[in-house]
Amino acid sequence: MGTPLAYIRGVREFWSIPFTISPGILIPRPETELIVEKVLELSSRENETIVDIGTGCGNIAVSLAKELPRARIVATDTAMKALRLAKLNVSRQKISNIIFSRGSLFSALKRLRLEEKCDFIVSNPPYVSEEEWPKLDIEIRNHEPKSALVAGKSGLEVINKLIQGAPPYLKPGGCLLVEIGIGQRDKILSFFDSSAVWKKVNFFKDLNGISRVAMGKT
Repeated sequence: MGTPLAYIRGVREFWSIPFTISPGILIPRPETELIVEKVLELSSRENETIVDIGTGCGNIAVSLAKELPRARIVATDTAMKALRLAKLNVSRQKISNIIFSRGSLFSALKRLRLEEKCDFIVSNPPYVSEEEWPKLDIEIRNHEPKSALVAGKSGLEVINKLIQGAPPYLKPGGCLLVEIGIGQRDKILSFFDSSAVWKKVNFFKDLNGISRVAMGKT
């Protein structure tokens, strides 16, 4: 009942690229393109290292890899099903500058010894609260993975871990860009402000005027 069209068709466009989609993997949203847009604005277009945490179908990683062919992209996820799908999307786009590593949050980065080597860390993490979950559209609740949407009681648990855990892996001047939910801006700003390591913090609005991406720069 109410199966999303992307699952029926098996494809969803993101950044003008057709991505293969399958049930159990989060469907890419247009607002997430703002992360790609901001990385491209900030990029030096040189041999940068960019990490995508929780890559899902690979939509952010693949989009950045196509736009920044000289960059080294590292895409991580906890789910093997997601990594298999992301690898399929990479092969279909004939991309060679992405590597994949399984792990939660920063475990893969530690294993790859990426301390102080990342120019960008990006993520579209879970940011829905347990209270918000029952209010989402039934087609989302019945078909999309709850683990990719719900972070915990407040909805901010994973974002906070990203903000606290990213600095050791970023180069000086490196950036963390994270997608956030409606009404979360002020609380997330307090997470950044709690650490002196962040030299600059900014928020970028989507086409609806909602603060959608948080950026911290070391």
